[in-house]
Amino acid sequence: MMEKSTIRVVREEDFFGMARKLKVFIDDKHVTDLKYNQGININVSPGLYKVQVKMDWCTCKPEEVQLDAGEKVELQVETGFDESIAKMFNLLYNLFFNASEFFTLKRL
Repeated sequence: MMEKSTIRVVREEDFFGMARKLKVFIDDKHVTDLKYNQGININVSPGLYKVQVKMDWCTCKPEEVQLDAGEKVELQVETGFDESIAKMFNLLYNLFFNASEFFTLKRL
């Protein structure tokens, strides 16, 4: 039997949507929900996957992940939210006009 691989998705601790769950998709299939300040392991067979998160109409560009047997990849969900005025305007712009890039997945 081939050893499983793991995709770990971690939700950054920020204030956007903290009462809401993020939906995690692998290869366009909803696999789990991610709560505020939570990390989750998703066991998969070795191979190439497209990982994406969504909340309502907001999403991110898909992140491609290539996994060998037994390999673990960790992705952190970020919004870019901080207390600076410029970041706040950028976040609001993305929320309404560029929702496909509202979240980012950063490989750790």
